[in-house]
Amino acid sequence: RWYNTEHRHSALKYVTPEQRHNGEAKKVLDQRRQVLEEERAKNPQRWSGDIRNLSLPETVTLNPEKAANF
Repeated sequence: RWYNTEHRHSALKYVTPEQRHNGEAKKVLDQRRQVLEEERAKNPQRWSGDIRNLSLPETVTLNPEKAANF
């Protein structure tokens, strides 16, 4: 239960699998983007580049295969 409902996954841009599955992730990421853009406008010297990429990945793979090192 914790893994799917509370744990924010880095591969999902730090939203929970439940938020992703229920369609809430886009709203959460849009709110984060808005906050970051507002803070950047208030204090631009704090930011050396763009804000982080908050676009939702189209596909997510559980335990992806790793390339063999031969």
